[in-house]
Amino acid sequence: MKGQWFAISAIFIAFSVFAVSSNLRSFNAVDTAGTSSYNEDYHFANLKQGLQRTIQLSGNTCEELSENLNDYIYFFQLSKGRIGYAVDVFYTINDCTSKTVTFDLILLQSDRYQVWEGIRPSVE
Repeated sequence: MKGQWFAISAIFIAFSVFAVSSNLRSFNAVDTAGTSSYNEDYHFANLKQGLQRTIQLSGNTCEELSENLNDYIYFFQLSKGRIGYAVDVFYTINDCTSKTVTFDLILLQSDRYQVWEGIRPSVE
């Protein structure tokens, strides 16, 4: 009789430990869904890559280079503005034939983060 109660108790304890560990498993899991919503770095890298690609594909005239950069920036501002990002780009065309452009400021901003490269103007 003692052996039967031992087996029943062992099964009951094993089931109880399994039930408790199953309930606590969700507390130990890493939530990766929250970090995937922060895409500022991705959009910033995409903006920089798009600017460089626009410079490469533009012609050798200052007007075409400036127009293409302004169009790309405008398109990027519209597309990212719809999902809550503010984009600002300030640039200077140094030489049109060699397509040398200096980006004074590249800024991407959301409610949570600001990602920028260059010199930010001071606000007084």
